[in-house]
Amino acid sequence: MYTDVKTEDDLLGPGAKPGTVPTDLEQATGLERLEILGKMESVDIFDMRPLDASRLGKLGINRTGKCGADSRQAR
Repeated sequence: MYTDVKTEDDLLGPGAKPGTVPTDLEQATGLERLEILGKMESVDIFDMRPLDASRLGKLGINRTGKCGADSRQAR
């Protein structure tokens, strides 16, 4: 589960048993596995909601929004 992920090693799947076809969860690693685990618990890991577009920006006036970095600019 998503809440059980503590280190990068937790993002390595067990793989499929010999002679079977792996599921997406068994085969996924890294960010893809984190995203699948999050979706299983209804957590949107990458926050894919559209930016608020109710205010129009003007050339030379940057709009900032929340992100993993300090800020991002939408022009």
